[in-house]
Amino acid sequence: MTAVLDEIRQLEAARSRGDMDEFSFRLAKAELMDAIEDADQAMAEQADRSGTVPSRSVVWQVVLFGLVAFV
Repeated sequence: MTAVLDEIRQLEAARSRGDMDEFSFRLAKAELMDAIEDADQAMAEQADRSGTVPSRSVVWQVVLFGLVAFV
């Protein structure tokens, strides 16, 4: 979760510097939150199929993939 908070802080810093307008900031933040929700949903679906909860490393891999796709 720290990586997500760092990404949000970077977005806020870019907005503060004027590198990003308010609309772009909100859009980027929403996409980041969607990536987290997608990771949560993927984890829940995997748990439903297997009856187990995946390890945290799997969740972070999904989050990382979402962040890379975002950038």
